[in-house]
Amino acid sequence: MQRQPGITIERRHTRARPSLATAARLWGALAGLGGLVHGIGEVVQGNVTTPGLFIPSWTIGPIADNLGGEPGLTVIPNFLVTGILTIALASLLIAVSARRAAAGPSGWALLALSTGMLLVGGGVGPPVIGLCAGVAALASRRARARQRKTGRPTEHRTLWPWLFWLALADTLFLVFGSLFAAFVLDVDVSNAFVVAFLAAVVLLPITIVAGNRAARKEPAT
Repeated sequence: MQRQPGITIERRHTRARPSLATAARLWGALAGLGGLVHGIGEVVQGNVTTPGLFIPSWTIGPIADNLGGEPGLTVIPNFLVTGILTIALASLLIAVSARRAAAGPSGWALLALSTGMLLVGGGVGPPVIGLCAGVAALASRRARARQRKTGRPTEHRTLWPWLFWLALADTLFLVFGSLFAAFVLDVDVSNAFVVAFLAAVVLLPITIVAGNRAARKEPAT
């Protein structure tokens, strides 16, 4: 009877840690917000033909001057149509990511919407973040399924929390920090954006693996 309070405290501490489901929600929402920025820039360019498969999302203003125009690709040969489709998919991505479910958002929905965004002008960075969000969501659901079968609490130390916050900081810079620098500070951060994006390509998958390993050792809830 005397050990029961200690067990309760340990479980509360475990639940306070960031989870893969939380990562999926945050990355998915950030991917959607980044996609909205691309879509708005394409709509602003109007009902004109795209120059080809690869397009600049913005051709005037701080994003064009300080972020290289946020390039992307589209299979739709019209800026207005591709922009509207991007905004629609990005909005759905945000909605799916915000869905409050114990196991997190639907990984397959995140993957499908992010792939669609990649093909219709949502840039490269936002879809990649969204795809990683989808993988994280699928890994989270599988980890919860394993927990229900085994549920063996194990003392462990992991880099997962540190990687979670590092990945979040990187994606926040890609979506918000770069825009702040471009608009408010009027600084060319196109090179820094590329470095942050390349870091995300490596960091987010590593974070998913670490989160999955940590989840295997968490007690079942």
